[in-house]
Formats: sequence, structure tokens, C-alpha cells
Amino acid sequence: EAEKEFLTALQYAKASKHGILETTILNDLSLLMQQQNKLAAFQKYALEHYQVAGKIKSAKETEKALWHLSNYYAAIADFSNAYRFQARAITLKDSIAAAGHAKSMNLLEIRCRSEKRQKEILQLKHETGMQQIKLEKKAALVYFLAALLAGLTVIIFLASGIYRNKQKLAAQQHQLQQQQIEHLEKQKRLLVANAMIETQEEERN
Repeated sequence: EAEKEFLTALQYAKASKHGILETTILNDLSLLMQQQNKLAAFQKYALEHYQVAGKIKSAKETEKALWHLSNYYAAIADFSNAYRFQARAITLKDSIAAAGHAKSMNLLEIRCRSEKRQKEILQLKHETGMQQIKLEKKAALVYFLAALLAGLTVIIFLASGIYRNKQKLAAQQHQLQQQQIEHLEKQKRLLVANAMIETQEEERN
């Protein structure tokens, strides 16, 4: 009953061209036939498992099929072939482990490089940020000095205008004072002249 269910599933996997599913079912069929001691069927499914695994280039499934074939030949007392397939299975297993180790090492190296690159990016961003801050500070200082210079220019201009106004006002006051002095001196001379005239007239009388 179990074999029929597996065969039905196998037909579906073949029709859908699902290689991984096909090898999984053939693996289960091989184990089932081995348990039931149906050696001819065991050999058939083990060989088919090996062939399909080769087509889809699955090293793990090929290793499983090699172990099935080794167990089959051991079951029929063909120890020469049993040892041959066992050796191939062990070699392939070691190759898979080595490839897995190399892949792990590659992933570790990639991760280390990625982390190093990330640190470099963060460091570059930090340095860029610091440079930006320095540039902003310099720009702010330039703006401040420009504003200060403009303020000083305005102050100097206003002070200069005030000074000129004061000078002009002082000159006007000085001129006015001179005019007043001259006016007073004229009045004084007139008074003296009048006094002299009056004195002369009194002497005549």
C-alpha cells in the first residue's frame, strides 16, 4: 500500500518535472524496499535515484543513492561492489563537507569584508560630517565677520557724519560770534564818536 502511494507521487513528480521531489520519493522507495527486503525493487529505485540525482546535479542526493547501492550489493553479498559504492559515497560526502566548509569560509570572508566596508562607510560619513560641521562653522564665522565689518562701517560713517556736522556747527557759531564782536565794536566806535561830537559842541557853546 505504501509502495503504491509512493509510485503515485513519483508519477506526479515526473509529470511535473520536479527533480528534487522525484529524488525524495525515490529515496523513500529505496528505503522501503530495503526494509521489506525486496532487493530487485531496491536496486531499481536506487539506480533510478542515482540517475535522477545526476541529472539535477544534486551531490547530496547522489550520495544517498550511492549508499543505497552499497547497501544493495552488501545485501546480495557482492562486497566488492558494496565497498566500491561505499568508497564513492564517502568521497562524495567529504567533498560535500569540504565544499560546505569552503562556502562557510567564503560567507565568513564576505561577512568580514562587508562589516569592514560598513565600518569604512560609517567612518567616511563621520569624517564627511565633521568636515561639513567645520565648513558650516567657517561660513558662520565669515558671515559674522562680514556683519561686524558692515556694522563698523555704518558706525564709522555715522560718526564721521556727526563729526562733520559738529565741525560745521562750530564754524557757524564761530562766524556768528565774530559777527557779534564786529557789531559790538561798531557800536562802540559809534558811541565814542558821538561822545566826542557832543564834547566838542559843549566846548563851543
